[in-house]
Parts: sequence; structure tokens; C-alpha cells
Amino acid sequence: MFRWLWELAGIEKRRGNLGAALAIWEDLARSRNAYQAEAWIELAKYYEHKAKDARMALDCAMEAGRFIKTAELMQRQLRLRNRLAKGTLHFD
Repeated sequence: MFRWLWELAGIEKRRGNLGAALAIWEDLARSRNAYQAEAWIELAKYYEHKAKDARMALDCAMEAGRFIKTAELMQRQLRLRNRLAKGTLHFD
């Protein structure tokens, strides 16, 4: 079931239906499954690049960090921390 949801979220993202993808990622992120960390990463990307909300993006990236440690994730966390430290809570 979780794999199917993960695939569906990807389809919705490619179709440009970010609302549907976002809802699925939120469900996957909040339940124990093999896609939980990846769902948090997708949420972090959404909040950073689409919603332009650095605080939420960092929160999601930190949640992902509870499950995995990658150079890419650590770079995302650092970038978001730096933006928040500069007072750039929302991007222009």
C-alpha cells in the first residue's frame, strides 16, 4: 500500500497537482513505512521551493534526518539554517 501511495504522489507531482501530492507525502511522513524519510524530504523541497517557507522546510528536513543521513540532506539543512539566521524566513 505504501509503495502505491508513494508512486501516486510522484504521478500527481509530475501532473502538476501539488495539492494531492502534498497530502499523500504528509500521510506517508506521519506513518511508519519504507517511504517515510523520502516523504519528509519531498515536503522539505515543497516548502523550500514552492511555498517559500524556510522554517517549515527546515522542520521537514530535520524530521527526515531522524531516519537518514545523506550529504544532500545535510546540505539542505545547512542552507535552510543559514537563510533563517539571516532573517529570510520567507523567500522573495
